[in-house]
Amino acid sequence: MSKKYQQIVSTRYHIYNSLFLNLPFKEVQRTGTLLPLLGEACEEGFAKNKTPTEIINGFFNDYAADVPLKVRFKMLFYFIQYVERQVVLFDALEEAAFEQINDLNGSGTITALLVQATATDALHLLQEKLKSFSVALGTNRTPDAILSGCCISYY
Repeated sequence: MSKKYQQIVSTRYHIYNSLFLNLPFKEVQRTGTLLPLLGEACEEGFAKNKTPTEIINGFFNDYAADVPLKVRFKMLFYFIQYVERQVVLFDALEEAAFEQINDLNGSGTITALLVQATATDALHLLQEKLKSFSVALGTNRTPDAILSGCCISYY
């Protein structure tokens, strides 16, 4: 991870995520506290070739033994919901910093391709290739993940 990426995206993520932990949402504090323990239980269980059911049951036996089954299902839902929110937060921060962490004219861009084709006197070859070149685009965007104009033009 580059220092620039660390500064712009990762550090902000940790700051906002810690603020999010303290918001007065239902079960956020408990979920945010237990989630790392669940992650650890999953890693250890996976390393020991345990099944997902064994891992989850072991986690609840260790950290919430007195919790009824119905509440355990709610807790699992809260874990999923919490992780989804973390992903959306990280995605938003990464996209907001797109211009700062990516060279929009560097290697792999159309600008760089045109410069290289011109410099190597291969512009005519590029033009021929583009006549038969096609791209099929598909989008799967949600309202919380809006790309800035530079991101759209970059992709």
